[in-house]
This record gives sequence, structure tokens and C-alpha cells, in this order.
Amino acid sequence: MTATSSGSYAFLQHQPGAGDDPVAWDPCRPIHYTINPAGGPADGTSLAQEAITRVAAASGLSFHYDGQTRARPHWDSPVLPVIGTRKPVLISWATPDEVPQLGGDVAGIGGGVAVSADGGLARYATGGVTLDRDAFASMAAQPEGAPEELAIVMHELGHVLGLAHVSDPAELMNSQNLGLVDFGPGDRAGLAKLGSGRCF
Repeated sequence: MTATSSGSYAFLQHQPGAGDDPVAWDPCRPIHYTINPAGGPADGTSLAQEAITRVAAASGLSFHYDGQTRARPHWDSPVLPVIGTRKPVLISWATPDEVPQLGGDVAGIGGGVAVSADGGLARYATGGVTLDRDAFASMAAQPEGAPEELAIVMHELGHVLGLAHVSDPAELMNSQNLGLVDFGPGDRAGLAKLGSGRCF
């Protein structure tokens, strides 16, 4: 974990032999994404797109919406979706019966898939965010639930871009839901670093 004067951040993966240099997306290519709104709240598509807008602003990366899809999520672990590396990032809702990683108090999971790039380095090529259907239905039924829903999607998109959990309670990337509804200073510093990687 890297501590700054105003916050902290950590990365899920580092470039081989490159110290603290993180694996990141190619900043010279837009990140394509699709949304499967099935099972999500009525405003699920606009919710996901608002989260994308905020992550794009914090990272400097560009995103391109490829529309809705019927594709369903599959995961090897909470941070490694099973998805073809040429597929867009998939944002969807599911239940623990379909995605066991959503069991317990887990409201969402997110992560990216890295591929080999030039010079022995790696870059993210695709990823996924899967959100718990029942948890989001419960939040959507609450008068003040919308900010929490948005914060969860932003947190999981942070994982897609390469951020790991931190112990700092002032950061949205803390592993616990501490009532934060926006990125903290360390989150923003980490996202900015992830958005300033090399072009491949």
C-alpha cells in the first residue's frame, strides 16, 4: 500500500520486475463496456454509466459504451472474471446461486484481466463488475439508497482499473462499507496513476 500526504492506495498487480509500476489499461485506447441490466434496479443502466463517468474523470481514461448485452458473468475468483480478452468489460447483476462469490455480505465484485504486452509488460484488456441483485434491490427501496448503490459500483470499477483494497477508512477502496459515497484522496491518486500508464 502506498501512503500519500492525504491518503493511500494499492494496486492489484505490478509489472514484472518494475517495482511499484502497476499493470494498467492502455490510456491510448478507450475501454469498451457493456451492461446487462437484467436483475438490476430500474435505473441500473444510468447508475452504471454515472459510475463510469466518475471513474473516467478520476483516472483520465476514456470509456466507450457498446450497449446492452445478454452476456452473463463468470468468475474464477472475486478479482478474476472469466471472459474473452477481446470482450468489453461486462457490468451485470446476479445472485449468489449464479455467482457464488456474491455470498454473505458481498454486494459486488470487480476485476480486470491482464494480457502480455510489448517489452515483457502487461496491460488490462477486459474485466467485469458483478453486483448482488438482492442487495441492490434493498438499497433501491430505501429513500437514501442511491448514493450507496453508486459508491459500490464505483468501488468495483476501481478494481477493474487495477486498484486493490486498502485499510484506510477515508478511502472508498477500503474493503468494508464505511458509509463513504465518493472516492477519497488516495483513491484519486491511485486512479490518476493508473490512467497515466504507457501506450501499447
